[in-house]
Amino acid sequence: TADYWWWIPVAGPLVGGVAGAVIYFLLIELHHSNHNDKPHEEPEEEEDEEEDEDSSLKDKYEMINMS
Repeated sequence: TADYWWWIPVAGPLVGGVAGAVIYFLLIELHHSNHNDKPHEEPEEEEDEEEDEDSSLKDKYEMINMS
């Protein structure tokens, strides 16, 4: 029986980690309020900057074609 005692330090932390996660989820996380209660803020659009870059490139291309 002494040949299999090395499994305890290997399996113990794994089993303890899963058990701790389940206990945390059941006792703490289920009691948190939903994050959906907060108003949704939309991120700022950065498309305007990209359009400005595209238009400036287009203007430069037109200037090259004109000459």
